[in-house]
Amino acid sequence: MTTSEATRQQIRASDPDTSTWLSANAGSGKTKVLTDRVARLLLNGTLPERILCLTYTKAAANEMQNRLFSRLGSWSMMSDTELRENLLLLGLSDSNINEKYLSNSRRLFAQAVETPGGLKIQTIHSFCSSMLRRFSLEARVSPSFTEMDGRVGKKIRFEILENIAEREADMFDKFTTHFSGTEIDSILLEIIKHKETLGKYMGSEEIKKILNIPVNIKNKIDTVKLTFPEKNEELRELTSFIKLTIKVLGKQSQAMQALATKLSNLNLVKPGIEDINILFDCFLYKNGPNFLPQAKYKSIPTKKAQEALGEDLSKLRKLMEKVAITLEMQLKLKSFEKTNALHLFSVKFLETLEREKEMRGLLDFDDLILKTINLLKNPAFANYILYRLDGGIDHILVDEAQDNSPKQWEIIRLLTQDFVSGESARAELNRTIFAVGDKKQSIYSFQGADPNSFDSMQEYFSIALGAISKNIQPLNLLHSFRSSKPILNLVDASFKDIFFERVNDKPSHLPFKENLPGKVDLWDWINDEKDEYDTLWYDPVDTIGKKHHSIKLANKIAEKIHNLIDYEQIIQVDSSKTSSEVNTRRIEPADFLILVQTRSTLFHEIIRSCKQFNLPIAGTDRLDLMKELGVKDLISLLSYLVTPEDNLSLAEVLRSPLCNLSEDSLFKLAYSRKNLHLYEVLNKRKEEFYEVWEMLNDLRNKVDYMRPYEILECILTLHNGRRKFVSRLGSEVEEVLDVLLEQAIEYERTEVPSVTGFLLWISQENTTVKRSLHASENKIRIMTVHGAKGLEAPIVILPDTGPKKNTLRDEILTLKGCPIWKANSEKRSLSEQNFIDKVQEQQALEELRLLYVSITRAESWLIICGSGSLPNPTNPCWYQLLEQGMTKLNAKINKVDTGKKLTHLEWPNKLHKKNSSSKKIPAKLPNWLTTNAPKASDRITSISPSKLGLNKSIIGPETEKSNEQILSEGSGLHLLLEHLPKVSFDSYQEKARDLLSGFDPSTISSLTKKVIQILNNKDLNYIFHSKSFPEVTISAKFEFLKNQKVIGVVDRLVFMPHYILAVDFKSNIRVPENINNVPIGILQQMGAYQEILKKIYPDTPIQTAILWTEKEHLMKLNQLSVKEAFINATIS
Repeated sequence: MTTSEATRQQIRASDPDTSTWLSANAGSGKTKVLTDRVARLLLNGTLPERILCLTYTKAAANEMQNRLFSRLGSWSMMSDTELRENLLLLGLSDSNINEKYLSNSRRLFAQAVETPGGLKIQTIHSFCSSMLRRFSLEARVSPSFTEMDGRVGKKIRFEILENIAEREADMFDKFTTHFSGTEIDSILLEIIKHKETLGKYMGSEEIKKILNIPVNIKNKIDTVKLTFPEKNEELRELTSFIKLTIKVLGKQSQAMQALATKLSNLNLVKPGIEDINILFDCFLYKNGPNFLPQAKYKSIPTKKAQEALGEDLSKLRKLMEKVAITLEMQLKLKSFEKTNALHLFSVKFLETLEREKEMRGLLDFDDLILKTINLLKNPAFANYILYRLDGGIDHILVDEAQDNSPKQWEIIRLLTQDFVSGESARAELNRTIFAVGDKKQSIYSFQGADPNSFDSMQEYFSIALGAISKNIQPLNLLHSFRSSKPILNLVDASFKDIFFERVNDKPSHLPFKENLPGKVDLWDWINDEKDEYDTLWYDPVDTIGKKHHSIKLANKIAEKIHNLIDYEQIIQVDSSKTSSEVNTRRIEPADFLILVQTRSTLFHEIIRSCKQFNLPIAGTDRLDLMKELGVKDLISLLSYLVTPEDNLSLAEVLRSPLCNLSEDSLFKLAYSRKNLHLYEVLNKRKEEFYEVWEMLNDLRNKVDYMRPYEILECILTLHNGRRKFVSRLGSEVEEVLDVLLEQAIEYERTEVPSVTGFLLWISQENTTVKRSLHASENKIRIMTVHGAKGLEAPIVILPDTGPKKNTLRDEILTLKGCPIWKANSEKRSLSEQNFIDKVQEQQALEELRLLYVSITRAESWLIICGSGSLPNPTNPCWYQLLEQGMTKLNAKINKVDTGKKLTHLEWPNKLHKKNSSSKKIPAKLPNWLTTNAPKASDRITSISPSKLGLNKSIIGPETEKSNEQILSEGSGLHLLLEHLPKVSFDSYQEKARDLLSGFDPSTISSLTKKVIQILNNKDLNYIFHSKSFPEVTISAKFEFLKNQKVIGVVDRLVFMPHYILAVDFKSNIRVPENINNVPIGILQQMGAYQEILKKIYPDTPIQTAILWTEKEHLMKLNQLSVKEAFINATIS
């Protein structure tokens, strides 16, 4: 079996007997090598519990575990021949693979699965968490500690801040005086990040020493002596020189004369701060109102003045230098004051924070790392702990090693102490370290990643293992199993001169798939225009015009994707097979991956344009929960429910999909309401907006006793909120709504639940949700480069290639081990600015690494484009850098998209428009799908609302009348209420005797008297007007009742101007006080009437009511309550 050089290198890297330090280019198969190495360790007889694999993310850990279990599982089912071939591909010798070896290989899957705790493939934070829980006593942490989430952390930080503001007012004032940001929590988070050095006050003298402030400089006044000598003789000499200079300059040009005038204002007898300021104004450059510690050597003095000064010119230059040094020292003093205030505040803040976390049993991510280091460094426990780790760890594998921070590397170093020293380091114990990484892909410096540590740790292990006669082999994986040749050529051409040498990494990238056609397109740059913001006066201020360069580019990208999906094909090569398989197929939406640097205007415009072209796009890769429209509407609704007087929140709800009022309807509702609140106007006009009013009224009645999750579910389910949101905002809103419900559950888990508390809780933290955009969904993916790390796609588009401002992210910088609070740009000393320039240079280098990651996501086709203003080529942006690379490769003119192109091999021919030439052949259906169902029975069953389930009786006072007599009198009462309204008052008695001919005279008299009282009741007479109808039979079918017909008779159906009222007469002696006391059976009956009428009159609101004849009381029923009762009914 022949193997390629790329495969042989992978086999060498996965050798389990040798420690290896692997530098692997993008797409070179790092995960495969890791998986192969673990498999080979298991094949060699290593127990699973003695292997530790550390990855950077949970997703990477899951991916590696899934691959490994998939491989081991497949081995258990393979034939001897197939299994032998698989083991040979791993690099095993054929002579070693006997029947026993094959049998053991098949048992590895069960062995790995049955290992207590499973294979240790985890992130370093997860490993530290498990360590601290297992050795909680030794680590001095609670065994049930909780990893602190962002919202809890923020709440604690602000509680501590308030506490310090009250009890340490002076310290707090000094700290906040220097804070110029908008969000104080950002500086608190940075303090926590530097808690190791800020947790203990190092002293003002030590801080001054680091800032190079002399011991004798205590304050600003002390800086005067840096220009004006303290010794009288030296001061007299300087005074004489200044007077001479004034005299010489006074005879020169107007500018020099003005300078002489300023100098003549100096108090040379007893110089002070004011005199220093005069010298600043004379000799130093300015940046706005602030002086810079840079002397004006080029303009002062003029050439003629220099000649006139003669030998004294050098003295003037020296004076100017001293003035610049004086300002530099004053700026350092300001930096010291700011930094000292930071240190003093931080000690108190961190001390209180640690106490609070300890009391609550909380640890943050940094605590996991630091406490694990302290645990492994403790000489009393270290050896015991290493031994207890399942009898010891013999093999450590580190993935994405370039993204580890120095502290994380320290944990790895401590775990491997026994590998390189002590009794366990003897030759017969084969213990290995394996690290794989790529410094070119180190893009997480904001999380503490330091790519330089990758080299320093390699050097450490080389020396340490060499000392015990063991080696660590350095290897490189140069072949890409992912990208086509032109993409890799562009990487080498673009980065060789300005990047690879600076990261000390090899620039060579070799394509493994030589037979894979490839393309690189560089579209012409779209420049910005003067009238890009051609918006109307009523548009939001952040709206961009249709001519804006971002919109032009977004439309071009969407149109290109649309055409490619319709007409183009792509070739894919499967290199996982022994002989590479070539597959030509039509381009699909999932083939596209659009990568941006930030979620800027362009990001959202691309999503908008793709939707306009009806392209399936997965949406944003990260959701900002509180900025989503659906969430905003629900938060507004909750705000209104707890504060009905909140007119703005109610207006937002009325315009939302939940109520769907038009702007015109809202205006008419709110206009001329004078001093009334909006909800009061809605109550007055409820018949006009009945369904909206009913929903809001129902929710207001429930908000006081329902938990936040319940009220949200009620809105989304019972009131069809979810369906309304989806119909207006699309299916993507469902994920947002689910996240909000999850947040409500999380809130209820940690707090005493209330809607008011939930609103406050959710507003305290900006919740972001990272979405997993899978290619399996067959949608276009758009995300940031950071989010795309580890992903790949056949076609990658880079639209965000313009210049980005290199702004220093951090407020606190580390200078010589001391945290320094960064000064504002206009108030920085030269030494601080030089240090910041070096930090920004490292940030710029990371931006190049980010570009490298983005390019190497592409498999076959890379499209580079951009818009806006291009910077000076001396400081090139991504587009200019790649354009230079294209030029070096002699790129050809791209006549299709205008620009340049690189190609490799022939691209497949275009097809006819998708779905236009032929129809898909339907799959053969099973017989049961094409066979007619048996003919339904002709017998139709029906249900009466009075038969829907539960008890309808009300226990009344004891009476001598029998049940039959009571029911008979009730029927007589119903009969009179049905017919008497049709006749004149004079005919009531005669009509009653005709209707109740079977009753005795006293009963007829009492029933007639009761009905006349009801008909004469002014509050009830509208029930019996000309637009009401007695004994109306209604019917409808319902799915939940198995489509049986429900037939009922409504005692009185009243047609009101804006709604229909269904009234049922009840003659019970005892009358319920409110709806809560009405028997459920009656509510089910009324619910049946309501739901039948809704089907008959779908566009008209339906109201149900009970007329309690005994007390002449009309009880209107809540629509939702009777609906719920009906839905929960059982057939009796």
